[in-house]
Amino acid sequence: MLFLMENETRGRPTKYDESMPAKVYAYIQRCKDKPMLSAADARDGQEIPRLPVLCALPKILKVNNDTICEWRKIYPLLSEACNELLDTQREMLMQNGVSGAFNSTMTARILGANHGMSDKKDITTNGKDLPALTITLSETSEDE
Repeated sequence: MLFLMENETRGRPTKYDESMPAKVYAYIQRCKDKPMLSAADARDGQEIPRLPVLCALPKILKVNNDTICEWRKIYPLLSEACNELLDTQREMLMQNGVSGAFNSTMTARILGANHGMSDKKDITTNGKDLPALTITLSETSEDE
């Protein structure tokens, strides 16, 4: 019978190391510094920023996406780096969506999917207040 010591674990050792949050921050910075198109190629001479996305992290960190999701729960520094990526993404989407540098449909979809934002319309009441709900209680006699 095999007994594990208190600090021993079974399975393959983790590939996580302390440099991984720094790699995420470096990726965010590269996205800010290096536009997708040069000024000559961009419309109206405007450079289009490279949007940082979580789906790039498996390639950068050389692990599976599920592993990154688990690591975010375990390692606070990696979680903070991923949150910074999402914050940067949201800000870039909003700024570049308003300026017209990003496609408005894709911007709205990514903001909805990744950041819980939506452009909902109230189609049930046409913007009018709903009438107050009135409940009337009446007394009844036991003889009825």
